[in-house]
Amino acid sequence: MFARRSATSVAAAVTLLILCASAARSAEGATAPIVPAVKAPTPPVIDGRLDDEVWTLSPQAAGFWHASVPGRRASQMTTVHMLYDDAHLYFGFDCQDASPAEIKADQRKRGGPIQRDDHVGVDVDVLNTHTESYGFQVSANGTQNSYIPGGAASQIEWRGDWHAAAATNDRGWQAEMAIPLQNLRYLPGTTTFGLCFTRYLARKRETSVWPNLLDPGYDNELAADWVGLDLPAPRRPLVAMPYLLTDACEGEGGVLVAGLDLKHDFANGLTALAAFKPDFRTVEDAVESVDFTYTERALPERRPFFSEGAAAFYPPRLIFYSRRIGEIDAGLKAFGRANGVSLGLLATAKSGETHDIVLHTALKPTSKRTWWGGLSHHEGGDDPINTALCAGFSSWGPVGDGYRSFDGRVFWSQTAGPGGDDAAYSVSAVRRWRRERRRLAFSLQRVGADFESVLGLVPEQGIHEARVSATLQSRLGDDDNPPLAFSFTAASGGSTEGRRSEIGGSCTRRLTRDLRLTGRLDAGERDGSTERTAGLTLVSQPFDPMRKGKAAVRFGKRRGDGYVYASLSQRLRPNSRLNLDLSMEHLRLEKSEGPERRTQIVLTATYDLTHEKALSGRVSLRDGRVNLYLAYRQALRSGPDVFALLGDPNADGTTARFAAKVVWPFLL
Repeated sequence: MFARRSATSVAAAVTLLILCASAARSAEGATAPIVPAVKAPTPPVIDGRLDDEVWTLSPQAAGFWHASVPGRRASQMTTVHMLYDDAHLYFGFDCQDASPAEIKADQRKRGGPIQRDDHVGVDVDVLNTHTESYGFQVSANGTQNSYIPGGAASQIEWRGDWHAAAATNDRGWQAEMAIPLQNLRYLPGTTTFGLCFTRYLARKRETSVWPNLLDPGYDNELAADWVGLDLPAPRRPLVAMPYLLTDACEGEGGVLVAGLDLKHDFANGLTALAAFKPDFRTVEDAVESVDFTYTERALPERRPFFSEGAAAFYPPRLIFYSRRIGEIDAGLKAFGRANGVSLGLLATAKSGETHDIVLHTALKPTSKRTWWGGLSHHEGGDDPINTALCAGFSSWGPVGDGYRSFDGRVFWSQTAGPGGDDAAYSVSAVRRWRRERRRLAFSLQRVGADFESVLGLVPEQGIHEARVSATLQSRLGDDDNPPLAFSFTAASGGSTEGRRSEIGGSCTRRLTRDLRLTGRLDAGERDGSTERTAGLTLVSQPFDPMRKGKAAVRFGKRRGDGYVYASLSQRLRPNSRLNLDLSMEHLRLEKSEGPERRTQIVLTATYDLTHEKALSGRVSLRDGRVNLYLAYRQALRSGPDVFALLGDPNADGTTARFAAKVVWPFLL
């Protein structure tokens, strides 16, 4: 009994020190709280209840801050417990709630969206550089979600498994997490991690944080330092993910394809991946809008080999847009942060056809300043040999009660043969005031007429532009949901075809807590043609994100032609297992040679058999062509992932095709 009281007294003293450090921060200026690390003699049972005696040994963080209203404490009390041992990090959350019957937790699929459910999270900065963190979240019903720096494929064993549980009680709810150290790319000899905790209170739509990174201005260097960690040498298992695919299509016969992905985390902080015969055919691609556009749209990358590490370690899109690379036979990539330098390297090859290399490196002398450079190189195919280079500098930091940021970029291209050798640049600056709810931004851009990047997305050549924009939110009404917001944009520039100018503004009115109406007017000139558009957008964001909807209409003149565009999207949840997503678009252009009409309707359905198995399908009607496909997905915590497909999700029309794929990640 004496030992337990002594342990409890030590934990209480440590907690008092943390709270005093937080109070001193408010009184004397911004300093990061220091949390002493305590090693657990025995691991807690991860069942969502903080009743294990070992939790009495832990330091505690309490006194969360409102994330939207400077200087305001969270409306409900949250306390976080922290422990570790030679295998795991342990976090326990005690979330008090004055209305426990209103706790919301609908999502049950691991990795599914829990942002509108009651949930808690921890960001763990294993390098303590204040630039990137692992993120782990768990909802009030135990549904897990996570973020890996740079991004990672969805397979659980490939990402690294971890455990969490949650349970409600008459005071609110509690949650526990156990995060394996082998999932974290920390360096040998590390003794300090950065920590930041968050909680989302669904019924009030309130996000709160600890420590207070947001007052007076956002500063991630104020994350808590978890000091005194005595960690084992990092264990770096090799992860293998072989797959077997059978694919049969009408008129083409059947094929049997095998491939392999490998991943290894090195002791210096770099992660390396190798892919042999990666499968891209069964990846469901994004559906592009039919709305009018002057330039090519940027679409999301959904192929796991390219998406992993893309968030932080790819050069700008102007010189590298991964969708430019098609089918490949083999690929290698490495990314991470080693010796204070961030590095991203990608090399792909299609036998006898193309070879592509991409490089990105960044030096961050502080968390608020970054110098970086990049390169993309392409050989083969129908395009000439092309190299594009870039360099830049960015900075940001708190100023008064807000922040400011600056970004400058320069690009060069070199192409074999005539043309293709030119330069481009962009400069942007942003200033935001949190209390006044104002934002001001300015940018300059120029792209040379001969600038060419085969692997990049260069929307236009031979253009120059200066742009300024401002936003302002009304301080009337609820601090979290201001009833009015205004925005203004003005731009001036030109292209090789003529002068360009633009001026526009919008007003957003919150009609109810869940409903917003936005009106926008734009006018200008583009290469000698008149631009005049007006539009209305109605957005419904109910308590359940799976029931949100949007309706929009825009009309006027584009390139001097009459223009009308209407869209409607709605998510539906008829029951706890079935989710529907409907989107409809219609475009009409009154051209001199006759009207042009385009229509697109897409209905996507997902039925959860269990939280690990689901049936899904999509039917799309695009300009009179119908495409239908059905799929079965099995994503297990341990063991093989299975994917079966009837049809082709990326074809123009319905295709007689059957494909089945088995993926089995394992550690070596």
